[in-house]
Amino acid sequence: MSIVFIDARSKIQRANKHIGDLKCAVLTLKQSKRAIVQINPHTGHQELIHTLEFPSPASDDISLIAGDAIHNLKSALDFAWQSVLKTHAPALCTNRSKFPVYQTRDALIGALNGIHINPSSQSVIYNAIVSDIQPYEGGKLASAIYILHELDIADKHLLVLGLRPLAGIEGIVVEDENGETIHGFGATTEAPPPYVIPFERNFRIKDKGKLAFDIVLPESSLYEFVEITEVLSKLSQVVLHCVELLENP
Repeated sequence: MSIVFIDARSKIQRANKHIGDLKCAVLTLKQSKRAIVQINPHTGHQELIHTLEFPSPASDDISLIAGDAIHNLKSALDFAWQSVLKTHAPALCTNRSKFPVYQTRDALIGALNGIHINPSSQSVIYNAIVSDIQPYEGGKLASAIYILHELDIADKHLLVLGLRPLAGIEGIVVEDENGETIHGFGATTEAPPPYVIPFERNFRIKDKGKLAFDIVLPESSLYEFVEITEVLSKLSQVVLHCVELLENP
């Protein structure tokens, strides 16, 4: 591992620490799940209610921790690019140097041509950025890099990221008035809890079922229906791969 890439790798390690904390926070939130059966005094129906504490201070913590992880992953890319410049174009390296992401391949190449990298190093940089990473729309790793970039912008402009629930109930078992056993489930929903399923009063609820509850990030584009810790773990893997490509072009 090159000394000049230590900062980038340190940022990834810090992001992974936040992702670990995030997993613990999500688990704590899920452990607040509870299921009850009650009679609705207005309709007379039974209501199977699944709920948990969302939104809550715990969900705010999840958003803040996710924002910290996102910022560190984006910083890792920026630090890796600064390390590239330190090695191949030291006069151009500043604390404002950002990892290059552009809409098109031509725009990326134009930007790289404009930084006047040492000719002996130019092909190395082009291979790593243009051929291997391809940080432009439609490029190899572009989707993940764009998503990380957009999430970082969202976190900078919002107090907390916009978390969204993705929930469903599985394993419900009821017995009707004829003694017939019925297996059912609650459809997947993006609505916040509580989740209420009404039953006739003469039905016997034998198993309340289990609430499957995940948190997703609507700002994460292609990953908007993927659980938040999986999204950030994926982005961490992509960022590490980019750093390795830049470190050993």
